[in-house]
Amino acid sequence: SSSSSSSRSSRSSCSSGSSSGSWNSNPPSPAAPAAAAVVAAAPRVATIGGIQAAPAAAPHDVGIVFMHGLGDTPEGWGSIVPKALRVQGARCCYDFPAAPEAKVSCNDGDMMTSWFDMEVLPLDSKTEPPLHGCCLSSAEASVKRLHARLDKMRASGIPSEKLVIGGFSQGGAMAMLSAMRYPHRLGAVICFSGILLDADRLSEIATPESKQVPIFWGHGEDDAILCPSLQELGVKRLEEAGFRVEARCYPDEGHEPMKQALADASRFLTSIFRAPAEPPASGKPSES
Repeated sequence: SSSSSSSRSSRSSCSSGSSSGSWNSNPPSPAAPAAAAVVAAAPRVATIGGIQAAPAAAPHDVGIVFMHGLGDTPEGWGSIVPKALRVQGARCCYDFPAAPEAKVSCNDGDMMTSWFDMEVLPLDSKTEPPLHGCCLSSAEASVKRLHARLDKMRASGIPSEKLVIGGFSQGGAMAMLSAMRYPHRLGAVICFSGILLDADRLSEIATPESKQVPIFWGHGEDDAILCPSLQELGVKRLEEAGFRVEARCYPDEGHEPMKQALADASRFLTSIFRAPAEPPASGKPSES
């Protein structure tokens, strides 16, 4: 397993509505056209520490913790998610934790940010199942860090059932694993281009609360790093264990930010968190 030596800074933001190594499982830098294309127009917000954020005094309806992928930092997705992954009509608070730096086996032992060690990339469903060459012990250590982030959001006043945990690639894997082991019921899980870890022990590791949490899993059909067969297998295992999963596979999309996946995930979250409309008043309108 890998051991962490240092950690990059994490980012947090709130709103009303670039890596090293031979293998890189992350989106291009925010300045690149591919990343810029997924950024939708954002509502007017204040700015804190270079990240768009709502005024600190504003109450928040939903909290979203989102993890980057292997070799990345919080800045890339931190510039995309608050604008493109939103809950309609809700005030959202975002947190972008940074993975620790550790030696990564699939990159010849080079030091880089990683939530867990990986022996090989690319992966498909037939690569060393059930862990696919991923180190569970280092992933479990990251779960503890991410549970602490969720606890911090709960302490800020956001109920656990209004918390979302999500991520891309390794971050998506961590989102699912963290949700399954969290002792409180979360609101939703978002996985983009990820992988299901410990799939053969879901009935053992999943808390009763986690099976009530809906999961959205978006994956590119042309993903050559974490192949779409991993989504097919992961969704099958999740559904067999009693989880509710909305799975979507996107044509002509690789291992990268996907505009349509972000839009679909936003719709998914809005359907979960949007307050039901008040019933119409009964009787005739009053006469003035």
